Amino acid sequence: VFTSGGLTTTTSIKAATTAAAAYNISLTPAAQKLAKGGFGTATVSLTDVFGNAVPGSASGAGTINTVTVTATGEVLLGGFQNTQNVTVGATGTATLTIIAGNTAGTGALAVVPAAGSDAPAFLAGYVKPTGAPAPTLSAAGAVEVSDASSKTITITTSGRTTVSGKPGVYANGTTTGFSTGDTLKVYVKFPGQTEYTQGSATPAIAADGTFEWSRKTGKKTYVYFTNNDGVVKSNSVIIPAN
Repeated sequence: VFTSGGLTTTTSIKAATTAAAAYNISLTPAAQKLAKGGFGTATVSLTDVFGNAVPGSASGAGTINTVTVTATGEVLLGGFQNTQNVTVGATGTATLTIIAGNTAGTGALAVVPAAGSDAPAFLAGYVKPTGAPAPTLSAAGAVEVSDASSKTITITTSGRTTVSGKPGVYANGTTTGFSTGDTLKVYVKFPGQTEYTQGSATPAIAADGTFEWSRKTGKKTYVYFTNNDGVVKSNSVIIPAN
C-alpha cells in the first residue's frame, strides 16, 4: 500500500534475487555409487542468503554465476577432464556429467567459486549480514566406483499407455544378476526440468528377470532405472508426449 499526501493506492510488487546475491554453493548428491566405466550426474546450485535460487548472469570482468569443479581419484568430469568451470543457468543450477574410472575405488568432487567471481559474498573481507549464517563457499561430493559388470538393467520397450483411464507412459525391461523380487528405482524428467528426480514407484524384478513400470502423464517423459544402491544404471529412453 503506497500513500503520498492524501492519495493511497494498492498494487503488487515482485521481488527477485539477482546473480550478485550468490551466497551459497551446494552439490547434490553428496554421495553416489557408479559402476566401473559408468556415467552419473551431479547438480551444482547457487542460492542467496535466504536459500532462493540465484540466476546466472555475467557482471563486468568477473563471472558471478561460474564455479570451478575439480574431480580427483577414480572419477572424471564430462569430456574426460579433471577440472571444469561450470556456469549455472536461469534456475541457479548446472548439471555435471561424471565418468567413473575403470578401477574400483573412490573419487571426489570439489566445487568453489571460479577465479574472478565477483559476487560480494565470495570476495575476501566480506562481512555477512547481522544474524545471517556465513556464506557457504565450497561443496563436496563422494563417488564410490564398484565392479558391477555382472549385473545389468536394460529398458527394452517403452511408449504411451493408459493408466487408470488416464494418459500414461510405460517401460519394460530385462535384468541380469539380480534376485527375484529385488526392486528398482525409477528416475524421470519432464520438459523444462534440468535434472531427473526419483519416482515413488519401485518395480520388482520377476522370476524371469523382467520388470515393468507405468505412470499417469500426458507429457514427454525421460526415464531410466537403477538398482537400490545406484551402482547399476539402465539405458535412458525418451517417451513422446500424448
